[in-house]
Amino acid sequence: MRNATISRYRRYTAGLLHLAAAAVVLSLTAAGCSLLPEAHRIDVQQGNIVDPSAFTELRTGMTSEQVRFLLGNPIISDPFHPQRWDYIYYVTPAGQPPHPIPKRLTLYFEDDVLTRVLDQFFDQSDAAQATDEDS
Repeated sequence: MRNATISRYRRYTAGLLHLAAAAVVLSLTAAGCSLLPEAHRIDVQQGNIVDPSAFTELRTGMTSEQVRFLLGNPIISDPFHPQRWDYIYYVTPAGQPPHPIPKRLTLYFEDDVLTRVLDQFFDQSDAAQATDEDS
């Protein structure tokens, strides 16, 4: 009689252990990968990525070929405004909601010479950091 009670108790505790293990597995499955660090997420960059050191070399009076060599091709070639080049860039920081941060660099030419730069691409800290890295 005593052995039957012990055997029944062992089966009961073994069943509880299986139930607890199943609950742990189910909760980890439901949690998904949220328990893991977010090291696999990266910044998403789209558009023209303009190097800050190349931007600091940009000067009015440069020809369009010099600008194209320095910055690359513009992302928008507007046939109605061929004297205007737009370099547009979007970045979505890792771990942030998917609301990209837009940046824009607009260049204006007259007679194939750069006359005006409208900078919404770099803030002053980016440009200062680029000149510090060059030094």
